[in-house]
Amino acid sequence: MGLMPTKSSPNVTTRTVESPPTLPSRAPHHLLQTTVRKESAGAIPLERPPVVPARSALLFGMNKAEGISTAAGGDGSTLGAEASTGGPPPVPLSSKPDLSKLRLAKPKLAAQTQPSSLPVFSCLCCRDFSAPDNHATKFPREGVPSIGWLATQLVAPFSSPTDQARVIFAWLHHNIAYDVVAFCNHTVKASTPANTLATGLAVCEGYAGLFTAIASSAGLASLVVGGHGKGAGFSPLQPGQPIPAEYSTHAWNVVKIDNGEWKLVDPCWGAGSVCLQDQKYNKRFATRHFTMNNDDFGLRHFPTNKSLFHRVDRRQQISWEEYIIGPSGSAAAMPVQVYEGVAEEEGVAETKFSPSTYHLPVSADGTVHFQFEKVCAHWDPIRNGPGKPYPYVMRIHNADGRGGDEIRVFNTNGNVWWLDVENRLLGRKGQTVGIFTIQELGGENARGVSVEECRRAMGRKGWSGGALAAWELV
Repeated sequence: MGLMPTKSSPNVTTRTVESPPTLPSRAPHHLLQTTVRKESAGAIPLERPPVVPARSALLFGMNKAEGISTAAGGDGSTLGAEASTGGPPPVPLSSKPDLSKLRLAKPKLAAQTQPSSLPVFSCLCCRDFSAPDNHATKFPREGVPSIGWLATQLVAPFSSPTDQARVIFAWLHHNIAYDVVAFCNHTVKASTPANTLATGLAVCEGYAGLFTAIASSAGLASLVVGGHGKGAGFSPLQPGQPIPAEYSTHAWNVVKIDNGEWKLVDPCWGAGSVCLQDQKYNKRFATRHFTMNNDDFGLRHFPTNKSLFHRVDRRQQISWEEYIIGPSGSAAAMPVQVYEGVAEEEGVAETKFSPSTYHLPVSADGTVHFQFEKVCAHWDPIRNGPGKPYPYVMRIHNADGRGGDEIRVFNTNGNVWWLDVENRLLGRKGQTVGIFTIQELGGENARGVSVEECRRAMGRKGWSGGALAAWELV
């Protein structure tokens, strides 16, 4: 039921380079595809499931492998169905609204097109979603008379199923908040799409149920998927610890988008995060939970119905053991700590960091190759992001871990960033090394600053930046 964190660690403004955020000897909770990522202090992804009510969205039968099951939404719309063949069937005709009647609802939606001067790529990471994202802000929950009316208003301007699914995903971010009080007090009750719409509060199954209710009412094929999510409470197994029996903690969705593709999305994790320290909900639009490919999605989502992996690599499914252990191949290997807010904004792939594990052995010999790259080769920082890229640096210690730290600037070809560091120079056991963006250099915006310019400025000019990734030396 967890949410993804909302921000990277707080910016560090200094003339003497500060350390990255304090990292525990063992990252406590994880959500990312190499299983774990931690962000700002206090903003923790949630996994611990509340007691499942007697009648929740996951008990509607939408995540069962056998038979066909449907469930009515708050306005009678069908939430979804799933056939014994293993794949979601076409949306039942009974789920489609009477559009002639719905168009009589007020307010009327003016005729619109989907303007965009930007190229549309098959890769969702680089697609221009500004039109559906902006349109989603026009229908506050308090003024919505029914799920059917909302579905019609949201998808009316868009012919593309991908854009229709995206506008629903974005609307949930703007209008539904995570029910922190109920979650933290273990008082989560059964939720229907109508109830979620009325209250504006939900946990994961509420987000998933309302997404499918709106999507089905709009004519999209969609299902609620239940299973395990790597959120709070999940951590890599200790050496010798047995792999636990499969259990369920989370809910998400699958929806049919352009070209008949079944796409896995997580509107709960895409809407915001919770800070457990003060039990507050932090709204943040984490679009990667819509755009990431299904294989990366599956690194932290394991469906109870094994026909709902929908992997890009054409594998029918992975085992529970493989999922729990993660891509490192070791049950006790903790993944590198990535600060997702910075990574997402700058178009950095969270699954392509090297070294890929959080604990980094310290030895007298050898060289460590640090590397990361963009989410895809055609992601453009100006077209798709906030502007020209920042330079990236690594903070390391000297051979004995004492004295002043050293800042080294990453090389780049525009797609990949890399840096080789002698192992003995990283520091001593218990210390951390990290990658930072240089956001300001000498009091000026550092976007577009070249590698050479950054190297010349180090030690002569003050800088400020945000943490991108970190490792602990062991």
